[in-house]
Amino acid sequence: MARFSDQVVIVTGGTGELGQSVSTAFLSEGATVVIFGRSAESFETMKAELDNSPRLGFQQADLTDEGSVNAAINAVLEQHRRIDAVVNVAGGYFGGVPVAQMPTDRWDQMMRLNLNSVFYVCRAALPSMIARKSGAIVNVGSRAGESGVGGLGAYSVSKAGVRVLTEAIAEEVKHDGVRANCVLPSVIDTPANRKAIPNADFDTWVKPEVIAQTILFLASDEASATSGASIPVYGRA
Repeated sequence: MARFSDQVVIVTGGTGELGQSVSTAFLSEGATVVIFGRSAESFETMKAELDNSPRLGFQQADLTDEGSVNAAINAVLEQHRRIDAVVNVAGGYFGGVPVAQMPTDRWDQMMRLNLNSVFYVCRAALPSMIARKSGAIVNVGSRAGESGVGGLGAYSVSKAGVRVLTEAIAEEVKHDGVRANCVLPSVIDTPANRKAIPNADFDTWVKPEVIAQTILFLASDEASATSGASIPVYGRA
C-alpha cells in the first residue's frame, strides 16, 4: 500500500524545480496533492505533463499575504476536510550584497518570501492538524541558514528563521500528534543553477528528486519519532 493513500498534502511552490519533484513523489505514493502558488498557468502545464492526474489540485495564493494564505487553507479544508501534511518549498534568493549596502526592500523581500510565507502557511494549517491529533510539516530551509554567510545576510537570516520556527512549532505541538521538521539543501542540481554556476562540479550537487525522498520520509509515519530536526541534504556540495 502506498505510504500516503487517502492523505491530503499541501506543497507550496509545487511547480518549481524542487516543488515539482516533491509533488510528483507524493502523487506516486498515493497522496492527493494541492499546490499553492501564484501561477495557474504553470500548474496547468505541470498537470498536463502528469496526464491530468485527478489527485493533483491547485490553490492560487500569494504566500506573502496572510489573508490569501488563510483563504487557500480554508478552501482545502472545505473541499477535502483534512490536511495531513504541509511542505513549504516556496521561497526566493538574493545575494551578493553586504549588510552595509543592503537595500531595505531587498531585506524585506527575503523575509516575506522565505520566512513570513512559511509562518502564514503553518499558522493556518496547524489548528486543523491539532484538532485531528495528526499531521506533519516539512519546511525547506537552507545550508546558508546554519550560520551567517557574507553577502547572503538577508537570505541567511530568513532561512535561519525557518529553521528556528520549525523547532518552535515542534516543541509547541509535541503532545498533539503533529510533527515539524526541516531540510537544509545547499546548491540543488537544477538547470537554472547549472546555468548560474557553469564551472561548478555538478556531481557534488544533490538532485531535486533525492531531496524529495527525504521530505517524503519526514512526512511519513516512518519518521513518527522525529520532530524538530533540521536535516542536511547537501550531499558533497
